[in-house]
Amino acid sequence: NLNSMLEDMSFFSDKEEPKPGVRRVAGEPLRPFEQLLGCLPPSSSYLLPEPYRWLMTSPDSPLIDFYPESFTVDMNGKRWPWEAVTLLPFIDSAKLSDATRSLIDENKLTEEEKRLNQFGNAHVLTKSSTEILGESPWAYDEDADVAFHPQLHAGTSVPYPSFPSLKDAPIKKLNRRKVFANVFGLRSRYRTALLEMEDDLPPLPPVVLLAQKFIGTTVYFRYPILHEGLVCSVSDSSVVYRGNEKPRKFSDDIRAKRKAQLAKMQKTYMIGEGISGTGGWVLPQVDVTLTVRPLERIETSPDGTKAKVYAKSEVEVPLVAALFTPSQIDSRFHLPAKLEENPFKFGQFPSMENVPDSHSTDRIFNGNKRFDNMEGNQSRRGKKAAKAGSTRYMSTFTAVQTPTAALLSNNTRGNMIPRVAKRDVMTQRSFASAARRGGGDPRRRLVGTATAIAIASLFCLLQVSFISVVEAVKPNHFSRLMSCRGGEIDDGSFFESNLSPTPPIDIAHGTTTISFLFKGGIIAAVDSRASIGSFVGSKTTQKVLPVSKTVLGTMAGGAADCSYWIRFLRNESKMHELTHDGRAISVARASRILSSVLYGNRGLDLSVGTMIMGYDKRDGFSIYYIDNTGVRIKGDMFAVGSGSPFALGILD
Repeated sequence: NLNSMLEDMSFFSDKEEPKPGVRRVAGEPLRPFEQLLGCLPPSSSYLLPEPYRWLMTSPDSPLIDFYPESFTVDMNGKRWPWEAVTLLPFIDSAKLSDATRSLIDENKLTEEEKRLNQFGNAHVLTKSSTEILGESPWAYDEDADVAFHPQLHAGTSVPYPSFPSLKDAPIKKLNRRKVFANVFGLRSRYRTALLEMEDDLPPLPPVVLLAQKFIGTTVYFRYPILHEGLVCSVSDSSVVYRGNEKPRKFSDDIRAKRKAQLAKMQKTYMIGEGISGTGGWVLPQVDVTLTVRPLERIETSPDGTKAKVYAKSEVEVPLVAALFTPSQIDSRFHLPAKLEENPFKFGQFPSMENVPDSHSTDRIFNGNKRFDNMEGNQSRRGKKAAKAGSTRYMSTFTAVQTPTAALLSNNTRGNMIPRVAKRDVMTQRSFASAARRGGGDPRRRLVGTATAIAIASLFCLLQVSFISVVEAVKPNHFSRLMSCRGGEIDDGSFFESNLSPTPPIDIAHGTTTISFLFKGGIIAAVDSRASIGSFVGSKTTQKVLPVSKTVLGTMAGGAADCSYWIRFLRNESKMHELTHDGRAISVARASRILSSVLYGNRGLDLSVGTMIMGYDKRDGFSIYYIDNTGVRIKGDMFAVGSGSPFALGILD
């Protein structure tokens, strides 16, 4: 290492005599190509210039002993061959240098190769108190106001297409109560913020009318991260309508279980599924559900035409959780749909009974021609479109270009709107075109208008902006917003006056786990947030986990990975006690076990950064750091996590 050599020889001076026992010999290091001869195997000789290669491969080379064809591999207690130590002869630098300088004709080297084989200038970097460069105009001002301000930059487009927005659903209020939310597979022990949907719904029309309205159209589900889906069937507690097929009634057994299934579905929307983006939404009790085929991909045909392809499986969605259209429509998805001859065939009917033909929907779909046969283009409209556009793709109904929230609500300037009192106002404003769809038949117009009124009342999407709501409720919106983030909010209220908000946080959050030795033992301190990006799953995560009576572990990284390996280490500790007459596992042994298993699984891209600490009779108090690659370091002080640089600055 040239740096260490310069440091070790810094006491020499040309003006001073050598110290006793030190002999000064003028020399020089190996040149670059000579260094490569000393470290590369013969199979890599092609990396050297042509004149040097024979020294590594020819039997007549004086250096051929440096490159044995067979050698000893010392496993040194390791399991895999690549972990072993290869025993090779030491390189005689003098012999190497003499051979290259006497046997290599450097005139055969190119000018570039000669330049690469020369010595460069050695530079010694020292620290000086003299300021050479002035302060950068972009330097961070320590006196700047770094407090978080809950406002958007001017010109920010909100909401943005395809990005989640709370404006997409009719939210009535926010409550905080204990519902045992599913956070990373564990039940939350504390209160959870819940968005409650308007529960005073108008009477729903018969399911046969809803089937006319929805089947064959696209809706959006999985609020607030909206996914597009093709509606294939509509059902209530007793009957299901699917595509062009005759409606079927549920059997008595299925009908008896249907209520429990709907309750479970509603509960899942409230407590979540253990992954980011699910849960926290309280829906009103409605027994009407849709089955949808989620949008799977955008397919490009050989002629460059793009079309939407839906999954060949269906997802059941409550009617109240299906949205007409997002607040901002993404123009990238204004594409035709590639559908099968029967796009409704992928759902499974449970045990059902046929319904009399008087309730059939064959007339509905055959009359509307909502879909054409995608494979054969058998309808007139399909043939005409295929001939005009040279494509086999036909679209579903075009999505509503204006969000339903904008159609159904007055100008609320971002605040919550009261419940609509008059249905006729909504009908005139938002579904006049739907009423005209019936053409000249007054009865069809009447049915279409009645259906539109009910659906409009159901899907009245309120344009809610949390910042605007807070401004409307209290002038001091900053403190109230921080209360929503960390304070206690009473049940049944959006913002109450008896809040005890946390103070504004002036620094960014980040996982921070620290531990250090002191005279009396070890101190371990951790934060308690579990987050994925900006989504905070829990503020009360336990990140100090016991391994045994005398050993603790901390976790930073992926919550699932860290929890699993700490549990694994806990089992190993218990096994050690059972097989060693009750003697507790030592800190060194526990850390070594964890390091070994993580090293063996280093190719799995685990997210683990943990500290193992504790006390044993042999080593006393000790701390070890282990990462996901199996690196194991012993020290007196560690800080792990994205916030560790700030913590180390304070600890130092």
